[in-house]
Amino acid sequence: MTKKMILVVTIIAAMVTLSFTQVQPQRRYANRVNRVHTFDAASQVELSGVIAKVENCNSGRGWYANGINLTVDDGKQQSLVRLGPAAFLSTNNWAFKQGEKIIVKAFKGTGNFANEFFAAEVIRDGKNLLLRDEYGFPKWRQSLRKGRGMGRGRGTGRYGRR
Repeated sequence: MTKKMILVVTIIAAMVTLSFTQVQPQRRYANRVNRVHTFDAASQVELSGVIAKVENCNSGRGWYANGINLTVDDGKQQSLVRLGPAAFLSTNNWAFKQGEKIIVKAFKGTGNFANEFFAAEVIRDGKNLLLRDEYGFPKWRQSLRKGRGMGRGRGTGRYGRR
């Protein structure tokens, strides 16, 4: 009876251990972008032209809620480009004015945002500002915790442990 009990407990413990060790696949940021915006990280395009319109948009609460959108006119058409939070842009000393020449490397929106672009890099007067990495992950999200935590490979984690 005791041997059977030990065998059953060992099997249950092994099954519980195996169920916790299954690794969930990492999804790329562009597939779950903020639960609001969606774009294809493989479809990076370059837009160049003149800023036709600069607008502030409010997308919620908090420090990074107020965003900046640009309408870029390339002579043929006008394109809406979503830059990112106004606080992130002002922290990096970037302001935009109507009539400025600009080059934007951006991701093409999908679904409800098919006619919009999400800026990854802005180039103006030989200076560039990185807004997203090659996977579409925003730089302002990385700056929130300054490299502490935010997942595997992004810092020391909680309480400074490795």
